[in-house]
Parts: sequence; C-alpha cells; structure tokens
Amino acid sequence: VAGFVLAGLIFALLNCVTNAYLPELEMDQKKMSEFTAAYSSSRFSSTALCLILVVGIVVDSGLDDIAAARVCQVIVVPTLMLCWGFVWKYLLADRPNLHEIPEGDSLLKTGIKFDAATALEIHKNFPDLKRFLLSLTLFTAATNSFVA
Repeated sequence: VAGFVLAGLIFALLNCVTNAYLPELEMDQKKMSEFTAAYSSSRFSSTALCLILVVGIVVDSGLDDIAAARVCQVIVVPTLMLCWGFVWKYLLADRPNLHEIPEGDSLLKTGIKFDAATALEIHKNFPDLKRFLLSLTLFTAATNSFVA
C-alpha cells in the first residue's frame, strides 16, 4: 500500500513540476500557446495509449481491479520517472533567474509568497482561470468517482 501511495505522490509532484515550469519556458505568448497546445496534446495522447495498453493487458490476462491498478502503476510510474529524468538532465536549459530572492528569505519562503500572491491575483481578477484551475485540481477525483 505504501508503494502505491508513494507512486501517486510522485505522479502528483511530477505534474506540479511540469505545470510550474511551463510559463518559464518561453516569454513569447504565441510560441508559448503553441508549445502548451503541443504539450497538452502529447500528454493526453500518451494517456490514451497507456489506457489502451493497460486495458489490453487486463482483458487478455483476466485480472481483477486491484491487479489492474497495480499493472497501471507499474507502467506509469517508471515511465514517468524515466521521461522526467531524461528531460531534467538533457532538455531543461540553464536560464537567468526571472525573480530575485530577497535578502534574508529562503527560496522556499520566497516561492510560497510568490505563489500566494499569484493565487490571490487569480482569485480577485481572473474568475474563469480560477474555475479552470479548480477543475484541474478536482479532475482526477471526479474521473475516479465515475470509474469506481
């Protein structure tokens, strides 16, 4: 059980890291939109391929629900770790800092302050973005409630 909890945590952290770095990759809005569209398309396509693979294995082997979940975790987590390891090591280029850390603050404290200010800005001025981000947050739980 602890392995599956850890695998789920790693999956969530990788998604957070991916989405956190998207705005840092490109400052030009048009290029960023193209990149985000390509990234989202490849992400959903790979999810569909993984689902087809897992369903094929489960149906062919006659596995129950618990075994199907284990097969899915065994496929997804190592694949994500390998892909992210490759991207982290070879594809993320060095860039100058976009923000300075105030003297006396830690990177963690500065990041939390920046995230809180961003969340407040979204809450006050961007209601559609707020609803979109909330739907992303609840997407997995909502999907699982229909599947279960």
